[in-house]
Amino acid sequence: MRRALNNTLQPLKRQEDLSAVTQAYQDRGAMVLLDLCFWAGAKDVSIADYVETQDRHFRDNSYCLQLELDGKPFGYSFWEVGEEHTTIVCQSLPFGGHLSHLDGLKSCLNDAAVVRLDIAGTREKDPAQILW
Repeated sequence: MRRALNNTLQPLKRQEDLSAVTQAYQDRGAMVLLDLCFWAGAKDVSIADYVETQDRHFRDNSYCLQLELDGKPFGYSFWEVGEEHTTIVCQSLPFGGHLSHLDGLKSCLNDAAVVRLDIAGTREKDPAQILW
């Protein structure tokens, strides 16, 4: 898989005997590392708001963390389910791979007929886009 930038993160050690809680914490740690790479300290969000957002999406199971073949995390998305469509509200892809991430999202969102991309901070430039 060709990337715009070299992925410097360590591979996750996925083991079959990991509990769901341990895997969730592993996923959460990978997302924090992806955000540190992506935002490079520039994002103005309080730690409390950041943790609350992650908590909500973990509780709702409305997130998709994706790994490269070697186990390195390369991106994630959060979404919200509405009556008419599902909306991707946050994503972090610091190393590129947007098309690969969309393919993975399709498997995470297999029941969603209409999926929109509406990331805060990009609405001024681009209105919400229909992905599929």
